[in-house]
Amino acid sequence: MIIQGEYITMTDQLEPRILYLSDSDNPDFDERRKLINIACVGDSITGWNNIRFEMLGPSGVGQEIYPTYPEFLQELAKKRFFVVDCGIAGAISREGLVYVKNALQKFPNARYFVLGFGTNDLAEGYPIESVSNNILNNYSIMIDNVLKNSKQPVLFNVSQLNSTAFNERVVEDGRKKIKYYNQRLEEYCKSRNIPLADIYPVLKDEHFADAIHPNEEGARLIAQEVYKTINLVEDRVFN
Repeated sequence: MIIQGEYITMTDQLEPRILYLSDSDNPDFDERRKLINIACVGDSITGWNNIRFEMLGPSGVGQEIYPTYPEFLQELAKKRFFVVDCGIAGAISREGLVYVKNALQKFPNARYFVLGFGTNDLAEGYPIESVSNNILNNYSIMIDNVLKNSKQPVLFNVSQLNSTAFNERVVEDGRKKIKYYNQRLEEYCKSRNIPLADIYPVLKDEHFADAIHPNEEGARLIAQEVYKTINLVEDRVFN
């Protein structure tokens, strides 16, 4: 099994607050960077271009910006883990190859790399079979890179759509595609023994800020599923 790196616990002098790449100018960034246990890498479901949500102005498309799941993952972890948000709005899985590589270099002591891609790939409108193949092929490269560095990858799937934001036909078609992809992802993760957090059944219409982005309550639910999955790995490895 992997996770060979040093287990780093936060000191009492450092408050357990989430780290963002936009914090790089802060005097304590380098110290906190070395303490990272969990690196969250993905699209805007993970984070808004690595900028704290309260620093963002109007998006220009009328949507309200909510905190994303790593914020609440840090709350759940308290001082047990230190979390960094490496989310990039609009990212597709192909771009994740670079984002994961960069995160491995910048946060070398992280034990877990939580990967969340696929939503933007599915939205591009290509045939679901080929899109699913592309996402899984890209995930394979990301996962191999994480494992090569003796880290533990953790994935989560794509949530359902907010049915109030689309007409019935679009919702039905979208859900069919998401279910197809999620099934392929589940089979892939089982074949490679990769932990997978299932967020599809936990997010309902009331948990969305817009068509696809979770509101604060939705982000908390994703964090709970991710944290539960990480705890299962901890129990298997250390108990």
